[in-house]
Amino acid sequence: MKHAALVLFLLFPITLFAQERYISWTDFADTYFDEQSSEELQEELEQLYLHPMNLNTVSRDDLLRLPFLQEAQADSILAYRERHHQFLTLGELQFITGLSYTDRCYLSLFLQALPLPQQVAPLKVRLFSGRHELETRLDIPLYRRRGEQNGAYLGSGLYNNLRYRYDWQRRVQYGITLEKDAGEPIGRYRNYPYDALSAYAHYLSPNNRYELLAGDYTVTIGQGLLFGCATYGSKATLLDAPRRTAMVLHNHSSMSEARFFRGVAGGIRNGNWLLTAFLSYRQLDSRQEGDTVRSFLYDGYHRTARELSRRRNVDNLTAGGQLLYLRPRWRIGLSGFYTHYDHFLLPEHRAYTQYFMRGKDAAGLSVNYYLHSHRITLSGEAAADRRLHLATTNTLVYSPSSSCQLTLQHRAFAPRFVSPHGDALQEGSRVANEHGLLLGGKYNGFRRLELRGYVDFFRFPTSTFRATGASQGFDAMAQVLWQLKNGGQLLLRYRTKTKQQNIPKYAGLLQYATTHRLRAQLNLRNDRWELHPAIDIALAGKQTTGNTLGWMLSLRTGFRPTSTLKLAALAAVFFTDDYASACYVYEPYLRHAGGFGACYYHGLRTVLLGQWQLTKNWDIGVKYSLLHYFNKSAIGTGEQLISSASKNDVSLQLRWRF
Repeated sequence: MKHAALVLFLLFPITLFAQERYISWTDFADTYFDEQSSEELQEELEQLYLHPMNLNTVSRDDLLRLPFLQEAQADSILAYRERHHQFLTLGELQFITGLSYTDRCYLSLFLQALPLPQQVAPLKVRLFSGRHELETRLDIPLYRRRGEQNGAYLGSGLYNNLRYRYDWQRRVQYGITLEKDAGEPIGRYRNYPYDALSAYAHYLSPNNRYELLAGDYTVTIGQGLLFGCATYGSKATLLDAPRRTAMVLHNHSSMSEARFFRGVAGGIRNGNWLLTAFLSYRQLDSRQEGDTVRSFLYDGYHRTARELSRRRNVDNLTAGGQLLYLRPRWRIGLSGFYTHYDHFLLPEHRAYTQYFMRGKDAAGLSVNYYLHSHRITLSGEAAADRRLHLATTNTLVYSPSSSCQLTLQHRAFAPRFVSPHGDALQEGSRVANEHGLLLGGKYNGFRRLELRGYVDFFRFPTSTFRATGASQGFDAMAQVLWQLKNGGQLLLRYRTKTKQQNIPKYAGLLQYATTHRLRAQLNLRNDRWELHPAIDIALAGKQTTGNTLGWMLSLRTGFRPTSTLKLAALAAVFFTDDYASACYVYEPYLRHAGGFGACYYHGLRTVLLGQWQLTKNWDIGVKYSLLHYFNKSAIGTGEQLISSASKNDVSLQLRWRF
């Protein structure tokens, strides 16, 4: 019966899902990302989009690199593959229970159905005969910042990066990244030749029994209470899938110069047991007074003599691991870490820093779990630091039907809990001093309509950066995605957040600061062109002051005149009263350089982009961007100041695949 259905399925392309992508990358980015999504998430998914995984060889861990995919869904995909040996087409995903139309559309961007390899390749083939990729980008500013004019910047205003990547069937991977930020020197001040240098090598055995990783990598354990380098902080992603339970090691391949580890890591699996461990030694940037560290710096800029004096001036040694017991429908893990700094940490005395980490050492243990039944998924983690301060987070996902999913997440972090590398789903900037309850859900039972939303209530028991004493607030989002008959989409998204903060000049009194954001966007496309008109409205206000208003009209378009040439453009006009009422726009971008741009005050934002595949192995990209203000005569502050109402940039990118 299954084979007969598959034949009919292949004969009638009107229902065929197949190899082709049913949505574009920009459609996915518009509906899945927002201004809260991290650059690491966007770059990770873009890399998977550019190099889709083979559905017939992909591992469970690789499937779970897709944050919208639930563990139960990944298990169902692999179970189907085991029963039928392989996927002939992506269209077979329709036979898997639990995958909605939206899920299958998203998966079509990151998966492809290719034949199984006939035999295990020799080691030499695995090490050198895979896919090589060499890429470089040069950003040329058509202006000069104050730091260049007065000599404070020790290098030119050009930005440049160089990336080399090797991949053999996701089993053998290695790469190196070099980056020079604008204003940083080349070949001087201990730059070899650039300020930032990152490399990695990753090996996964053919039977997935063990893996080894050396160089730079990120670590995520459980819900992120102890380690959350690969979690992304966007609450909307929780509506698709709860956080993972297993310890995950990822190559650090992004341009970020912070929040990664440097050393060795590995894992080994024996039956139902999985043991993973790592050891890292890194030098970190910090602001110091004498031999005391006041705060760590994460921006990665080393342009001036002062910034260079703070570069890599603290040694950090970190070790950790997890022992995990896995069963098909449940798993439980025990994790731990120890970290040591060679300088004493003592934050400046402030109300909000009273419970920050102090001293040279930190350690912690946690237990994380995952349980899945027919309709319910329960996952969570409970952690204790070395002084037995506690943190816990638990998520319940209930699916009354295949088209409806409800999510409940609770978190409770003690004010004194210390986790230097933690990054869970939270409202605050660290895993501490927070209680929260999130209620969310999504529904796609309508033929062309998908609804999703959440409301998150949070409370801080002690002082935060902007509020002295206990404070509270809530964050809510509602989104409607309508699939049009012509293949287009209509997106409506509303988000509001209210949070208590201090009233200036009135010590001890708090006020609510509230922001409302509304976005309406139309996504239209065919084989050659795509069009994305949008309107954004933002309203911000505080109890003791008036409201500020911002709005933006934007139009993003793309055109592919030939199979080797892609053109894109953006035009946005915006009028906002201040930064609090800023609007955000997703810009056309060169590879590995995407994101949302903030538009505030009165102005115009324009982007022109061209990408041309010169040959099978070579392609080039060119981007021009303009930011012009109608009500400002200068842009930026300090050494970043541009004494003009306009900011023009040209970016060039060259990629060689062999």
